[in-house]
Amino acid sequence: VTQDQPPEDVAGMLAVAHLLGPGGAKNYRNGKSGADAYGTTGATYFNKGKYAVAVLAPQMQSVNNG
Repeated sequence: VTQDQPPEDVAGMLAVAHLLGPGGAKNYRNGKSGADAYGTTGATYFNKGKYAVAVLAPQMQSVNNG
């Protein structure tokens, strides 16, 4: 993760690290796929983390305003 990456990509990498650990996240970033014991892939978690920041987080303001 670098400071010039968009926040949604940082969130995606954090999600991958949560699923696969730091070594698995590094492997994912270097193009190696990985999955947990249930078959959930790093790509799946990356997309979920990215979606949470890019799509869901901006909607929270309107939810909080009622």
